[in-house]
Amino acid sequence: MDIEAFTNAINNGLGRVHLWLKEHPWQPYAEAIRHVCLHNTAYDRQCERSRAEYVYEIIRLTNAPEYFAEIITMGLLASKDFGDTCHLYHLARLLAQDGNAAAREAMYAKFKQDDAEDHFVGADQIFRLDGITGLFFVLERIGRWSKTHPEYWEDYSLLSEAKEVLGDEVMAQVAQAAQTNPDIGRYMALYERWEREDKERTPTASVWKNWTYAELRQRIVEKPSDVPRHWLFIWGRNAAEDSLREAAADVMQESDPERLLAYLRIFARSRFPLDPQRLIELAADDNTEIATASRRALQHIQHDSVRLYAMKVIEQGKGDGDVVRLLALNYAAGDERVIESLLIAQTDEDELHWMCHAAVKVFEANVGAELLPSLLQVYERCRCSICRAEAVEVLMARKLIPEWMAEECRYDSSEDIRKAVAQGAKGG
Repeated sequence: MDIEAFTNAINNGLGRVHLWLKEHPWQPYAEAIRHVCLHNTAYDRQCERSRAEYVYEIIRLTNAPEYFAEIITMGLLASKDFGDTCHLYHLARLLAQDGNAAAREAMYAKFKQDDAEDHFVGADQIFRLDGITGLFFVLERIGRWSKTHPEYWEDYSLLSEAKEVLGDEVMAQVAQAAQTNPDIGRYMALYERWEREDKERTPTASVWKNWTYAELRQRIVEKPSDVPRHWLFIWGRNAAEDSLREAAADVMQESDPERLLAYLRIFARSRFPLDPQRLIELAADDNTEIATASRRALQHIQHDSVRLYAMKVIEQGKGDGDVVRLLALNYAAGDERVIESLLIAQTDEDELHWMCHAAVKVFEANVGAELLPSLLQVYERCRCSICRAEAVEVLMARKLIPEWMAEECRYDSSEDIRKAVAQGAKGG
């Protein structure tokens, strides 16, 4: 494997790297390995799971784990980027669990420095390493810092994760420690303040879910910008058919851009029940938000006019992920070759990602499609492990996964992919 191919594979998190290093020297690829030690290369670092375990396995395949351990510990102390710092903390924890004292020291030193983009990154890795002692250290540091930063706001997430990792008894242990440790007591005061405020918010926080369409429409008419898009998505998904018809009628006649956009977003996750021609026309609107919302509403419609629109846009060279997604319900034989050509031609990583996501949805919905060439593009080129996992699952469900891919997937950076091929091997 040449250096470019290796670099692409390791950045994407493919198990191919693991298999290669079992049989070949690592030195030609040292820079690529160093890069994934220092950086979280996941496409969506918020949604994808940590790749630290994958990287750690690769390090252990080299004959220089101490060399890479030093890179990780020094990198952690210098890191500022939130995603990279989380990644480095996880790697340092794996090193520390294997007895690396320098990694353990770096974790505690970095937490004291608290100089990453966000405050108190790595707290979870410290209590995962050292249990209740590590948790007390974390809470004490946060509580002490909050004394001079009264604006700091703490929610349930840290202690909730600690309960998952250390057991429910952790809350009683923390409460007892708070009685004698003023800094932990200060942290608990922050947590209890959040609990009180959350209880005050909860009774009214989701009242919008039960609004009638008349109530939702009134909010949209008065000030559409005050109605969050996720409210509209969820409300529309749960709405009764007659309410959706009322909302669709407003789409048909509304001219104000802000109100029109709000009405369109009601159909992001539900079927538009009236003539789709209005949505097709709006899909070409100069307002990109309106055009996007219209295309996403069209995704739920099976209609000749929707297919004609999608193929016209593709022929014009403007096919993107939203347009490809329209073929899921409007597929015809031969579309797989169109999709494959679009994937091959796409060079922008963000556009490729959404197109890969759309391609998987098309093939999930159409059993007879010749899907392997397109899903190979997804597997090889998409850095998002979620999309790759979906592609692998479709190939496995159709019993079309190549043997070489199944073998690579055993060492993929995605835990979901590893589990899927393991279950498939057992006949699950």
